Amino acid sequence: FPGAKIGVLGLNGAGKSTLLRIMAGIDTEINGEARPQAGIKIGYLPQ
Repeated sequence: FPGAKIGVLGLNGAGKSTLLRIMAGIDTEINGEARPQAGIKIGYLPQ
């Protein structure tokens, strides 16, 4: 859906912030692969 925004919900310590940092390219030391679909913009605002 063009222009859609998503939310990530989960318990404390579930990895929500880690997931967002990986998808934003901030955390790069991971095992595996994580990449957005072409043309997708990811924003991350640290707290």
